[in-house]
Amino acid sequence: MTARRDPMRLALLAGWLLADLFLVLFLVGLSTMPAAAPLPSSPPPKPTPTTTPPTTTTPPKAPPVLRPDPVEFTVPADLAHLDGDQVRRDVEAVLAGTGPQPRVGVVLVFAAGPQSAIGVATGRANSVIDLLRAGSAPFQRATGKGYWKAGSRADSLDFVVFLFA
Repeated sequence: MTARRDPMRLALLAGWLLADLFLVLFLVGLSTMPAAAPLPSSPPPKPTPTTTPPTTTTPPKAPPVLRPDPVEFTVPADLAHLDGDQVRRDVEAVLAGTGPQPRVGVVLVFAAGPQSAIGVATGRANSVIDLLRAGSAPFQRATGKGYWKAGSRADSLDFVVFLFA
């Protein structure tokens, strides 16, 4: 009888050889690792108590929070020839009715305009926010974003203003 080589037996032997090589590689890597640091021979010194006068600490100031109900209003404005001072005066007049010294946290401005001029409308809305931040005290620390509102005429600005509590 002739001995025939079995291909499955050869694959099994190759698998075991690969596993043995990985085991040897693991043992070599493990043996080259540095030893653990020795434990300190003496105990650490005990801290000496010091007497310090008690200090009065003020509790941390809570971060400002926004009121949950926004102030929503519309200001008429010709967006083709935007009068920034007039828009600022109109907005400040509306905010004056919300209480003494309102502080704006977030402002959303929606500029009306045709669909063919979405970029122009959002640009105008963002420029109104920049104008308010620069020239109006309640808006100095506000963050905001301008948006487009569908409309055939560019004749108004819609505001959604979230005030700090």
